[in-house]
Amino acid sequence: MSFLSWAFIVLIALAIIAFLAKKFLKLDNFLGLFILVKTKKLMSIVEWLSKKKFVEKLATIGVVVGFGAFGIDYLNRNKKTSKLKRFFLFVFNTFVISFVVYFLVGSVFLNNPMISLWGGYLIIFMTGLMGFSGLTIASLIFSGVDIIIKTLAGETAMPGVGLVLPGIRTPKIDFFIPWYGWIILIFSAAIHEFFHGAMLKKFKLKIKSIGVILAGIFPFGAFVEPDQKEMEKTNKHKLVKMYSSGPTSNAVIAVIFFIILFILSIFASPYFSEIESQNRIGIKVTNVSETLSIDGVDVISPAYGVLKEEDLIVSINNEPINNSADIRNATIKDQENKFVLKNLETQEQRTELIKPNEQGTYGFSIDFAENKEFVVPKNYSFLKSLLAIITWIALLNLIISSVNFLPMIPFDGGFMSQVIFSRYLKKGTNKKNMKKVFKFFGILIVLLLLLNVIPYFL
Repeated sequence: MSFLSWAFIVLIALAIIAFLAKKFLKLDNFLGLFILVKTKKLMSIVEWLSKKKFVEKLATIGVVVGFGAFGIDYLNRNKKTSKLKRFFLFVFNTFVISFVVYFLVGSVFLNNPMISLWGGYLIIFMTGLMGFSGLTIASLIFSGVDIIIKTLAGETAMPGVGLVLPGIRTPKIDFFIPWYGWIILIFSAAIHEFFHGAMLKKFKLKIKSIGVILAGIFPFGAFVEPDQKEMEKTNKHKLVKMYSSGPTSNAVIAVIFFIILFILSIFASPYFSEIESQNRIGIKVTNVSETLSIDGVDVISPAYGVLKEEDLIVSINNEPINNSADIRNATIKDQENKFVLKNLETQEQRTELIKPNEQGTYGFSIDFAENKEFVVPKNYSFLKSLLAIITWIALLNLIISSVNFLPMIPFDGGFMSQVIFSRYLKKGTNKKNMKKVFKFFGILIVLLLLLNVIPYFL
């Protein structure tokens, strides 16, 4: 059964359970799919957080995290500076934030084979200009342009977005979150809402209800329900901080766990290298493609019918092969390369001559071959699992933060963007200008999202 079929069945099941819960248990639901269980027990956490001074400071920093140079300009709105000085400060702040992004994570965007050089620089610049909201928009623009170019050329395009569902591999995207990702998402979503609630309390705004969101019988997150009438009368600059506090809390969690991951990796790396050197006996072939696409035309893979799964690559052109880098360094483009192979099942050794295609590819994938007689220590397995959990905590919180800063409703960045960008529109009332910002980003992002899901239907 296809992914879309499963998704449809799950949605129908959630809708039925939510309907029954509302009819017989008198529980409210959200979007007709999720059950809202209200409780006062979580209010104590919100009240405790509201008394901490760092909460509002984080929310202020979050305006910059979410909207970059525009966020800084917004925070300096009350300072009396000339338009020229304000402009130069804006350019300077864009440059500084872009440089920091380039210095810290530039290699992620510029040395990624999935991202072209112009796409990498676009993402870095947009992050400096508009923070996380710019990063997400730039990523959607790049992947959208990539989809258009490849589709017009008759090539296979990859979707730019996918459902982040732990335990389910997203079709056409090699992205899989382990089952414990649900636990991480639930706690991360709860913390996100608690920070929203803390800011509401800090600004003395009424919280009508607080509770847990259920997807069927499973916890899916938490919610804080403010009094909408009070919200409409409240100073919009306070609400910007309130909306900022949620995704900022996730960004802070992401940073903390990335730092923990970095420190642990430094100490664990020598131990991992020692164990892996004992356990790994080389590089093996895991899959051989029958065809490869060249300029939109499928051609026979050079490795098809020559290499086999479970072939150990002993050497290429008389150079020993121990890792993927050895393969890149040993192979020569535009000529036949001598592969010495050993079948791991039969232990038979043979030599094959393979010439790469005009793109320099062979059409096979590889992985480390493990020594079946080696017993992996429990400490190694535990540390690997621990680092994996820490990695997913950091990544999922980064995703939650960046997505929630998107400048469109219903995300937190939707309201923030209306207040921040309406200031640059001089004609019309503030309310009308906020509606213009809402429509602009809403239309832009919906179009980008539609463009990025096209490959699912091709």
